[in-house]
Amino acid sequence: MTLSPNLERLDALIAAAIPVLEGRFARSLEYREPAPPISEVEAEGLFRAVDAGFFEVADDGLCIPRLMRPSTGFSYPLLSPLDRQSSTMVLWREWLTHASLPATLHLDLGHACHDIALDVDAFDALVFSTENQPLIAAEAKKTIRELEKTVNEIAGHVQQPFRLRRSPRLTNSEQKSRSLLALRPLFLFVVAPERSAAFAVSYAPDPGSATARIDPVPIERLALRPTK
Repeated sequence: MTLSPNLERLDALIAAAIPVLEGRFARSLEYREPAPPISEVEAEGLFRAVDAGFFEVADDGLCIPRLMRPSTGFSYPLLSPLDRQSSTMVLWREWLTHASLPATLHLDLGHACHDIALDVDAFDALVFSTENQPLIAAEAKKTIRELEKTVNEIAGHVQQPFRLRRSPRLTNSEQKSRSLLALRPLFLFVVAPERSAAFAVSYAPDPGSATARIDPVPIERLALRPTK
């Protein structure tokens, strides 16, 4: 089966990174192919962001953010051991879609690079308005099923005031819901390899009622200005 140029490029990147990582871990490593196989859409999303200058990819596959507003200071490993002692290396699959977010937000929706930040609170990306206020909270998911589950759960959680509870751990969607109510962006943008969805977020006018509602809107509503 002939691979697309983007998939070939991803395979080459992984093949080149493994020997570098072997030197670091001082042991032989074996790469485990993900199942199902990586799609063209996933690979294209990563390299679209790389080619636009949003990430510099190091020899070991570490993706180093560039151009965007500094946020966490993190860099993002494309590959990691299955566990601490394992010699099996696996691909961080969700990162492929996560990495595509700044390219979509800038190239397709017209937002300035310096208004895009990665990993703000519980969201994968946050776009600030020209007035420096949270505008779009963006989240990446590996599959359409995960996208739909996250949206449905957030929609339910934000309708109820957030209350502290004895359990110190929040579910992923509870973390997103809390962040949405704290950051108060105007839009929520959720992306999976084969589907994207946009929502307008409206907040209760009563300051004492920390609740919100999300309503589907065309993705074009998120655009700042037409792009060439």
